[in-house]
Amino acid sequence: MKTRSLSSALTALLALTVQACGELGVAAPTAEGDEVPSNFLESGLTGGSFRIQAEDYDRTGSGAGFFDTTPGNTGLAYRTDDVDVQACGDVGGGFNVGWIRDTEWTAYTFTAPAAGDYTFTARLASALSTTKQLQASVDGRALPVVSTSVAAGWQVYSNVALGTLTLDKGSHTLKVLAVVGGYNLNHFDVSYTPVCTVTSKLVNTCRPWLGAWAEGSLDAAADTASQIAKHEQRIGRQVDIVHTYHPPGSKPLSSYEREVIARANTILLTNWKPAAKWADADGRSASVNAFIDSTADALKSVAPKKVMLAISHEPEDDVSGGVTCTKVSGSAGTPADYRAMWKNVRARFDAKGVTNVVYVWNTMGYKGWFCMMKDLYPGDALVDWIMWDPYIRGANDSFNQSIGSFYSWLEANSDATHNFKSKPYGLAEWGTWDSTQPDAYRAFDDAKKAVEANTFPNLKALVIFDARSGSRIAYSLAGDFDATEVQHYRAYAQSAAFKDP
Repeated sequence: MKTRSLSSALTALLALTVQACGELGVAAPTAEGDEVPSNFLESGLTGGSFRIQAEDYDRTGSGAGFFDTTPGNTGLAYRTDDVDVQACGDVGGGFNVGWIRDTEWTAYTFTAPAAGDYTFTARLASALSTTKQLQASVDGRALPVVSTSVAAGWQVYSNVALGTLTLDKGSHTLKVLAVVGGYNLNHFDVSYTPVCTVTSKLVNTCRPWLGAWAEGSLDAAADTASQIAKHEQRIGRQVDIVHTYHPPGSKPLSSYEREVIARANTILLTNWKPAAKWADADGRSASVNAFIDSTADALKSVAPKKVMLAISHEPEDDVSGGVTCTKVSGSAGTPADYRAMWKNVRARFDAKGVTNVVYVWNTMGYKGWFCMMKDLYPGDALVDWIMWDPYIRGANDSFNQSIGSFYSWLEANSDATHNFKSKPYGLAEWGTWDSTQPDAYRAFDDAKKAVEANTFPNLKALVIFDARSGSRIAYSLAGDFDATEVQHYRAYAQSAAFKDP
């Protein structure tokens, strides 16, 4: 069996009936939302290629993995369903799909190694002098119908270009349709050139963002600008995301936040609470509505630059009632109040014509409160990103445990009305908490391993919480500077996983 590799952008319908041809193997790669060119990206991208064998269509049955107009496998080779497969006489041997008739197709699930431009080429043969036509598509995106006059013999193969599509990194489905049949198919060669982009929702298609909230440095002024500058000096690079906070009554944007937005290759993530009581921001209060409108105007003023806005973060900690699954001790309101507040904010922002805000649902992600997560979720139509705030606590905790707990819950509990998996995930805060120095070193080492192994593939942003508390970087719990901790954290921040190819 051959493995498959490709990306999300082509559902190609293929009128095939399999016959034998093509080597049993795939050449290994050598290397959302509307996409906009990224100014975050470096040059020097390299490409690669791989092969999809025609006879390795998906094993999901008729109507899903293939469509064939005649019963049985005429070639009696390789597989036992209705697609006709036979031994192939092309270089490399193997099998090919043959006896292909009009309207027949086959589908192939594959993984694209990187976001980029993917060019598809079919290897086919025919002894008929008539014009043959094929059409490829990926995930429903169709390429133009291609005509060919190949007619040198049933096992004399030629390459036929099917076209090029821009695909995201990840899983996709290629379908190839025989518009006009009368040919044999050996394989599909796929070549690609990676192209990194930043989507309209501020997702980097090549890698996760590196970010920070910083106030922990004892050898820098207390203002956020000085703290971020010291943080970046320590890690030897610029962060992609600068994180700020606005409690009730405080409105974005400060002069420093405007500087962040204006700075090249930087995203502002700001947490903002429209009101201390969620119900006060559900539309009933004229004064709170005016405050929301004023905030909308401020954010709109920096367009077309985009801002990530987390509305009333960590709501689990503030719930005062309306849930029965756990004890609550907050004072902000019920989950219904929270959802109504989100709905009102989004409606007022939309009425103001705000199009440059990316909306973030920022929870704590604490497993003891998973029971209220679905009730608190504002809704798929309102949320662009899902973020949470995990901390690694002591020798019995780890990066993968701490991050993986809520990550796994989101994946397992995604459904039609809570389509969590359709959203990019991020860590709005993360770090160590009241840990010994060896435990802190291990946490940063484990984080580096996890991002380099892509352990959490939907995790698109990691924003450290470098605060004057138990999560402070570069200092022991006693407040002593620790150059070794800086080295471990710097190695994480300098990882190739945080650099564009």
